[in-house]
Amino acid sequence: MKRGYIILLFMLAGYAAQAQQGFGTSNPAPSSVIDMVATNKGALLPRVALTNTTAAAPVTAPANALTVFNTATTGDVTPGFYYWSQDNVTPAYSKWVKLATSNDSLEPWQVQGTATQATTNIQNIYQNANVGIGDFTAANPSERLDIASGNVRIRDINLNTGTATDMLLVADASGVLKTVDASLFKKINYSLAEQLTGRKWVDGMPVYEITGQFTANADFTAINLKTLVPNFNTLKTRMLKVRLVRRDGSGCRITTNVQIFNNTTGEMIFGTQGSLTVSHLAGNYYIIIEYIKHSGGGTGGE
Repeated sequence: MKRGYIILLFMLAGYAAQAQQGFGTSNPAPSSVIDMVATNKGALLPRVALTNTTAAAPVTAPANALTVFNTATTGDVTPGFYYWSQDNVTPAYSKWVKLATSNDSLEPWQVQGTATQATTNIQNIYQNANVGIGDFTAANPSERLDIASGNVRIRDINLNTGTATDMLLVADASGVLKTVDASLFKKINYSLAEQLTGRKWVDGMPVYEITGQFTANADFTAINLKTLVPNFNTLKTRMLKVRLVRRDGSGCRITTNVQIFNNTTGEMIFGTQGSLTVSHLAGNYYIIIEYIKHSGGGTGGE
């Protein structure tokens, strides 16, 4: 008889292991494994101190969807609920994922003119920090706008004519953008990027030519070829001749000699023998540049 009770007890225990578990209720929901019922208490999950979303520790070999409450603020984790997202294809990509809260829904921007975080991405906003584009490393962007690689394209520019009141945007050798006062120039037009003249220099190198035109609103003693002719690569050329030709009512005539030309900066100073600079009058000009190509740079004058 006792043997029969023991067998029956094991059968019931096996049945209980297959059924739902109820806490605070004797009638757990059929669709649940665990059904907890309370009016003034909650479920308390394990509290652990995570170190980083990509580090499983202090949990050893966490199962996919394992959920914990993180208590630490370190690395890229803050207090809150996290679950383990297991990547079976690339295990190295497995990580802890934080369950979002109401604070996490705020935009990483501030409302214009305030220190309040934006709640939508359609507000007038600003960010009081640096912005990085194209760099997915852990390094922080070092400038207000830090573009790691690739090109920047600006479309639908309004090409207005008339007196310039804005600044010209140029870039130095490091890619840092700078501005140049555009009030000196109204409009610049260019011919071909470059063309062969059919002539050769004394060392047999072919001579190239590029032409353009510009309007100077004030008298000037120097120009910058990098600003004036963007297609002209001063670092890979040796200047042979530069001519400025008046194209207004005063007649077409050559008005300049080049005293100093810097291949690196593109700056060209006009002058004559025995004088440092020569001032040229405001007006409309053609510019004609003759040069040969070479692999070096430096400063020179013709």
